[in-house]
Amino acid sequence: MLPCPEADVPRSGRYFWPMNPMRSRPDFGFMDPNYPTDWGLHTGVDLNHPAGGNSDWGQPLHALTDGQVEAVLRNVPPWGNLVILWHPGPGVWSRYAHLDQVRVQRCQVVTAGQVIGTVGRGHNNRFTAHLHLDILTRRPARWED
Repeated sequence: MLPCPEADVPRSGRYFWPMNPMRSRPDFGFMDPNYPTDWGLHTGVDLNHPAGGNSDWGQPLHALTDGQVEAVLRNVPPWGNLVILWHPGPGVWSRYAHLDQVRVQRCQVVTAGQVIGTVGRGHNNRFTAHLHLDILTRRPARWED
């Protein structure tokens, strides 16, 4: 995949939680303690509504900070739909996986807190609805990994 053309990405210095970002205490829980070890290394964190189950299915997901959409991948096993943002300010990538809807396009510039998609259940609805979030300091050779 060719890199996006260089864009004027804002650097507001603002940061948001990807789920319910405007609340003083974001409304989410972590699912990682239950991650099956026989599935291999878990590279990020899984965020789910405290009510559990599919209670957050369709909930809006927000960009952590200002950035540019480097990749939009659809129906990737087991991820489902993914959005990968490049954040030039802090110099990191954020990867949002298991999305139901994607509301951005590749190479689009996004601002901190902007809706980029909605919570889904992964490829073929394999999982309970949740967001898988990674923060990466280097770009993987393939985004599907």
